[in-house]
Parts: sequence; C-alpha cells; structure tokens
Amino acid sequence: MSAPEVDRLTGLITRLGFQVAVAAALRKREAAVGLILIDIDEFAGFNGVLGRAAGNAALIELARRITHEIGRDALIARFADDEFAVLLRDTDAATLRDLARLCLGVVRQPLKGGALLMTASVGTALSPIDATEGWELINQAAVAQFLAKSAGRDRVVAAKPLLRKQIERSVHEGIAERRFGLNYQPIITLGDQTRLAGVEAFLRWHHPTRGLIFPAKFLPILEDPRMALILGEDAIRSAAEQASAWIKRRFDFGRITLNVSMHQLRGETLPDDVADIFARHTVPPSRLALDLPTDVYTLAAQPDAIARMARLRALGVRLTVDAGAAETFDLEELRALPIDSIRLRRGFADDLSPLAFNRLMRSVHEAKLTVIAEGVETVQQRDMLAAAGCDMAQGWTIGRPMPPAKIAAFAERLTFEPTHDAA
Repeated sequence: MSAPEVDRLTGLITRLGFQVAVAAALRKREAAVGLILIDIDEFAGFNGVLGRAAGNAALIELARRITHEIGRDALIARFADDEFAVLLRDTDAATLRDLARLCLGVVRQPLKGGALLMTASVGTALSPIDATEGWELINQAAVAQFLAKSAGRDRVVAAKPLLRKQIERSVHEGIAERRFGLNYQPIITLGDQTRLAGVEAFLRWHHPTRGLIFPAKFLPILEDPRMALILGEDAIRSAAEQASAWIKRRFDFGRITLNVSMHQLRGETLPDDVADIFARHTVPPSRLALDLPTDVYTLAAQPDAIARMARLRALGVRLTVDAGAAETFDLEELRALPIDSIRLRRGFADDLSPLAFNRLMRSVHEAKLTVIAEGVETVQQRDMLAAAGCDMAQGWTIGRPMPPAKIAAFAERLTFEPTHDAA
C-alpha cells in the first residue's frame, strides 16, 4: 500500500489518509479507537485581519505543538483548512478525554510571543461505544465538535447518540426551510480571450442560531451516507434553479460545477436525479459539471460505478477529478476514468520545473482532457499557468465565492489583459 498523502503546509497526513487509517483501525476490532477533532475558533477572521501568511504560520506552529505533545501515541492529520484530527489506537474514555483537553490547552498557548491568542472547539468519539464503522466514528466526532462550537467554543464535547439525532433534525429542518444555499466562485478561461467559463458552487448553511456556516464546519457530518444523499440532491436542485434563472435572463454562465460525494457516486440514482431535476427546470444537463471526490480512483475497477459516470457524460454533464499531488500524478490512472477535465490544486506547478510542467500539460491535452487550476492567488500564478497551456483557472485573485446576484456583474467587468501573445 502506498504511503498516505502529506499536507504540503504542515507535513501532516491529509484528510483522505486519515479516513483510510480510521477505517483500517476499526476493521481490526481489537481494542477501542478514539478520535479527536480540533477546530480552530474564528480562524477565518484571524486570516482576514492578519493575512494568509500569518495564518499559515499559525497552522504550522499548531501542527508542531500537537505533534510534540501527543504525536508519540497518535496519528495526526490536517483534516481541513483550520482543523486537525487525532487517531488514538488502544485507548479508553479517560485517556481520550485527557488528551482532548491537552489539545485544547495546546491551542490556547499564545503565539508570536504572546501577541496572538486562539481557542478551539474539540469533539471526541470512541469505538465501539459511539460507532463501529470508520465513517460513523468520524461523523460522531464531527457532530460533537459542531456542538462544542454551538455551545460557545473553547471546550471539549464527547459524542453522545442524541447529539447526532439533533444535528440530523437540524439539517432536515434547514433543507425544508431553504436555509441551505449556494455561493458561486468564478472560473475563467486563460489565454488571449479571457471570459467566464463557469462557476463552482459552494454550499452555505444559514443556521437560525449560529448564522452562516461554511462547508468545512458541517461537511464532516456528511460522512453519514443518508445525509450526504439528502444534501447532495438538494444542491443539484438549487443549481438547476439558479441555472434556469440565469438562462431566463440570457446570462451565459457557462457551467455550474457541483462537488459530489463518494456516497452519491456509489448510489444508483445520481444520473436519474440529475436528468429528472434538470428536466423539471427545463435546463440542459450540459450546463452542469460534477467535481468528483479524490478517492474516486477506487471506483475504477467497479463496472457499475463507471457505467453511472458514463451515463452522466452521455447526458452532457462534464466530469472533473482532482489530479492529486504533482509527485504522484498518474495520467494513466486518470484515463481509466470516464472524465473530461482534471483539477490542479494550489501550488501543483510549484513542485515541478517549468519544463516538466509544460510537458505534463501537453500530455494531458493529448489525452483530450482540459485543465482547471484552482487556488490561484496572484496575477503571476495566473499568467504562468496560462503560458503553460492551462485552460481555466479559479482563485481569490480572480474572484471569491459570491452570491448569484454578483456573478453577472463580475462577468461584465471581466477585463483581464491577454496573458500571453497569440501564436
């Protein structure tokens, strides 16, 4: 088995590697397994005030501290942008509680000589008491963490069966009351004629007491297959409604890209859901793109899953997949999937020489795939990607996720200069 992928910033394993490790630990069923999820409170505000560089430095320091304090006895991951996860094998409730409190104390320690103070919301879960499957244990810890944040932050909450039921009920109510909505990040073409190629949809939860909740804070709850399918279908419906509204206004938005989960891909209804919902709103499915999860490669040997993806493409839906890390990029692995595009993570090109990156772009285009670069943060990055032949890009220097009403105005003022001379 290949080594788990490592987060470029902190050196910790990534979310996917952590999920695999949790599932493997529970399959052994030899001893109790504990999880700790550590979410840094108000980290987006910290980044907004002090800048991304200061935020990255804080995350690196927190990763170092947590590893130093409990790394000998645990597997530690960067679970999301501002969230860490800890896996404890052969543990018990008392040890799990003590280490969770230790993590809380580690985050509270001042940064930068005492000038910066942080807190965290921490959730814990223990097998087999709270769950016997990997996804379920992560889900239980995520729900506990969610409740820790809702209760006022800077605290530890242990999983309890009723907590999960409360969150499920809250999600169902949120869908019924249309509290889940989509914001859209522009995707532009690169080259001589810059235009709006599409938008990527990001789910937002307008919670009645907690206000606006971003996906990183509630997506772990979607480890539960039922919730993933319910919210996934609601997102498809919202995208179709928005596409219909834009079409009626004669606004050319390109395609709407939605992220789909492995639970949706493993289910049998995704192609029918897309066809039915888009037909109901008189929108051609060719207006939709689906961004497949990183672990979609595991479905390459499953004929039923591949057939469902092929059906989606036959409808006109464009399928995109994360290319992974530059050092592990495998074009043949990508070509085993019925996809149209690959998505390059932020910093992908930085790990290759310009010559190697240009050669990779040529090979991808020869395979009839288009390339979308995400996380583009500077004009220089945008221009370098364009010069190398990257087809599309998105990122903060281009446009942040925004309400649908602002997308048309963005497209109207899209006046970037050509990024390279015409051939």
